[in-house]
Amino acid sequence: MIFQYAFGCMNLNIKFSLNLTILLVLICLCSFAQKEGLNWYFGRNAGLKFHNGYPEPTTGQLSTTEGCATISDKYGNLQFYTDGITVYNQEHDIMQNGTNLYGDL
Repeated sequence: MIFQYAFGCMNLNIKFSLNLTILLVLICLCSFAQKEGLNWYFGRNAGLKFHNGYPEPTTGQLSTTEGCATISDKYGNLQFYTDGITVYNQEHDIMQNGTNLYGDL
């Protein structure tokens, strides 16, 4: 009787572990389609692109020691990037109305 109770509890743990594993695998499979993070611009005119699965150095217009943001579309195409003060487009030109944003205050 004790063995049967212990085996029943173990069976529930196995079912929970199996369900959790399946859920994590499905989440991982869905996350591979996310290419919004392929472009990074930061620091003093520095940048990285991850389009071939490994980092490739590139340059941008940012010159900051503080926070910055890079936005790409779902295909990994750069849309714009900013240091919070100035916003640059994919051609590395300042966007219209993209200056004096006071993002450093």
